[in-house]
Amino acid sequence: MKIVALRLALSVLPMGASSLHAARADRIDARVQGRLTGSCGFDQSRDVRFELGDVSALSLPEVGDVGSWVAGDIVTTGCFAVEKILMTFNAPSAATDGHPELFFASGGSKGVAIELQTQDGQAILPNDTNAPLIWMPASQGNRFGLRVRYRRIGALGVGDANACIVVFIDFA
Repeated sequence: MKIVALRLALSVLPMGASSLHAARADRIDARVQGRLTGSCGFDQSRDVRFELGDVSALSLPEVGDVGSWVAGDIVTTGCFAVEKILMTFNAPSAATDGHPELFFASGGSKGVAIELQTQDGQAILPNDTNAPLIWMPASQGNRFGLRVRYRRIGALGVGDANACIVVFIDFA
């Protein structure tokens, strides 16, 4: 880290005949610190939405059955001086249902959880700060592809099956 020091000299000037002593100077150092870091921009004008639609309970007859994949993208507006993009996907997991590798489906449904992967099939685990998803930086408009689907994990109960996943992004 570089530290830049500015030296400011303050002088006390004589104010009247009784202060004819030589002017005395004090010194104050003002330090400016900081660091220019690399970063990437992301299209924040839109949320990434995965519309799974209505899924019939009959299409998930047994525990372990899965629905169809639905794709979505995180879009970059460009990167500067970045070697890696690290993403952590934070939301409640289905750990209390025995599936910490899946995201909890809120909204009233029972027996389903949400599976999240990259487009090429790399699993994304909830709240995995020890092993974030790593992307290589890309030019403006590049898309980081994701996909989601329902996975049956128990006895089914109808209702909404939603998740709000917050993506924390860091750079290296």
